[in-house]
Amino acid sequence: MTCYRYLVHFAYIGKPYRGLQIQGNCGPVSDKTVQNVLQKNLRTVLQQPSLKTSIGSRTDKGVNALSCCLHFNLPLGSTLENGKIVQPPNLEKLAKNVNVRLQLYQESVRVLKIQQVPSTFHCRFQALCRHYVYRLAIGRKDNNDSYNQAFVESAEMQWVRDSMFDTGKFIKAAEMFSGKNQFFLYKKSDKKISRVGPTERSVIVHIRRGNSLSNEYCGGSAEFWDVHIASCAFMRKQVREMVGDMINVGKGTRSLEDLTDRLNGKGERDPTCSAGACALFLKSIVYNAKVLDFKEDQTDQLLKESRVFEGPHFKKHQTGTEYRTMSKQTINSDECKDSKGSKQYRDKHDDILYQDDVQRNDHQQTSRTYDSVFIKLVRSVMKMFENKSQ
Repeated sequence: MTCYRYLVHFAYIGKPYRGLQIQGNCGPVSDKTVQNVLQKNLRTVLQQPSLKTSIGSRTDKGVNALSCCLHFNLPLGSTLENGKIVQPPNLEKLAKNVNVRLQLYQESVRVLKIQQVPSTFHCRFQALCRHYVYRLAIGRKDNNDSYNQAFVESAEMQWVRDSMFDTGKFIKAAEMFSGKNQFFLYKKSDKKISRVGPTERSVIVHIRRGNSLSNEYCGGSAEFWDVHIASCAFMRKQVREMVGDMINVGKGTRSLEDLTDRLNGKGERDPTCSAGACALFLKSIVYNAKVLDFKEDQTDQLLKESRVFEGPHFKKHQTGTEYRTMSKQTINSDECKDSKGSKQYRDKHDDILYQDDVQRNDHQQTSRTYDSVFIKLVRSVMKMFENKSQ
């Protein structure tokens, strides 16, 4: 069976959900995740009850996304319950139908685009960069009354009301985060995981002047800043704790020298410095254009590569090539080294890789057996014809 892979670009508001990724052992409440909502609706529209999705990034509860990605496989040529054969979908129509269902059930998720990608593409392991934006509103010195802040904007910004807030130090602190630093103190600890992966990261931080739709009508009660943070991979709550430290430096509760020590791994983690989740947005996930490029003339080649000899019949099969590619990427991926349960994840794929090798050896042995039987049969037939001719 041939599986074609599709990449879904989507956006969401994170407040109603328990995060982006499906959570395994959290009971019925775990169904309320962004990935699970999209997966259920894709299953319904495509009539594929066993369809599974893989996400390109993970965000915490309350974090929003302007553009995130997931991919899924569609087994073309299989038979549905109504007897119809699965055909390549109209991607524009598929996105529209999924959005109709999301809107009908009042979900805060929308599909932006769906595209076909090569079967070897993986939206998580082949991501070059993840780009976040944190929206910050600094109350002006002459107007720090919380009752006078823009009500509409309070839902999507982190408000800081401090008459002594030093914007210059705030910007200097942001510049200190740029480059390669040790982020051990910015990783949320998990008692269930004893293994601690590498915490050194190369991060790009850039601050721009923000804007507010309601600021024009509220008399300019605040200064708006957009903190852009990009890296190949982030640890859990790393971005929010980085922004929290920038704010503390601006407030004067933490010095630039303290920040230098923290970036060198000195001191203890401060769980109270984490900034709010409502103002954090996953802006985009960046990929190399070549890994996304799917050409129609590749179809026949993919079909040839996906065949494995099983006894006297050929069966379409692609997990061998796919898992080999994913296994190498998993071992070399910084994000996977730091991800939750990464050792178990690598062990799982190593087991799959081993099983695939065992199956391939079995297939080769079976193939040799059938070849020998076939050769004996041909020889006996040839002898029979020779005897008749004599």
